[in-house]
Amino acid sequence: MHKTGSSAIQLALSRSFDGYVDLGRGPNHSGALHAAFAENPGAYHFFRRLGLDDQELAGIRQQVLERLATALADGRQRYVLSGEDMCSLDDSELERLKAFILGYVDTVDVVAYVRSPASFMGSAFQQRIRGGYSSFNLMALYPQYRKRLQRFDRVFGRARTRLMPFSPRRFIGGDVVSDFSERMELGLEPDTARAHVNVGLSGPATALLYVYRKFGSPRGEGREDIRINRALVWALGQLPGDKFQLRLAALEGVLARFRADIDWVEGRMGKSFEAEIEHPGFGVAAEPDLIRVYEAQLAWLRDLDPNLPVDMASGPDEVARAVHSVVPLVLERYAHARKLERLAG
Repeated sequence: MHKTGSSAIQLALSRSFDGYVDLGRGPNHSGALHAAFAENPGAYHFFRRLGLDDQELAGIRQQVLERLATALADGRQRYVLSGEDMCSLDDSELERLKAFILGYVDTVDVVAYVRSPASFMGSAFQQRIRGGYSSFNLMALYPQYRKRLQRFDRVFGRARTRLMPFSPRRFIGGDVVSDFSERMELGLEPDTARAHVNVGLSGPATALLYVYRKFGSPRGEGREDIRINRALVWALGQLPGDKFQLRLAALEGVLARFRADIDWVEGRMGKSFEAEIEHPGFGVAAEPDLIRVYEAQLAWLRDLDPNLPVDMASGPDEVARAVHSVVPLVLERYAHARKLERLAG
């Protein structure tokens, strides 16, 4: 499921496991599988933001199905598909996926890591801010384990659906890719098994992006808005500070409300989640913790434009305007960084 190191797993598999299916749309198969098997692929968040029409989506669907059929027909012993957004396919859509795959192979097994609720919610909050979210609604962040995961039991069978706790302190080899490789007997190379992608923003960076979303420019849709968002998130990745986290005290009510759902998934895994750990340093207990000004934010802004009229007394509207004013500079730096990466090979 989401927030369990899936991007790192997908990247490692795409680089060094020959049974990892290439659907032509990057290591993450989420979008490709939605294009191929969802009833309404245009509603999928990435395609919606791109503004793809029915003809474009039909073309993607055909390409994905052809690639999947070609891959599954090449006679390998094992294949892997990976996409965390498969959790949002409904039963009938998963049935179509299952039927297609079983046209080429004998069995289908489902494997999913499951992250503890408080840890999941903190990571999901940051990811949503990166994607355009601007509401401090903690209840909406709860992972809804049974709703997300029980459909795989129904479609693929409980005996062929394996749920594993996402427990970094207990990972074989010290990271999720090595752990997955060992559990699935994939034999990934050690250097590949330590790829890290989607590294989270610091606490001050997350707070600054939240202020920009809520009081400044909401994220739009279309290719240009996607480019701007990627550049801004990339630049904010250079804003130092403690790791972002939601305070456990802020989540007590949510966890109490969904206690039965937590009990269900722990029972389904056959293991309880490890105790949630709250780290010292940056932490958000309420929305005011996000909209106050932090020194690291000012330093980041002034590195882009030393003449910005913001200080520790500035309100969120002023800070949001300051962020908006440096977006052109961020785009320039982002383009330059991408150029250097291409030159470096």
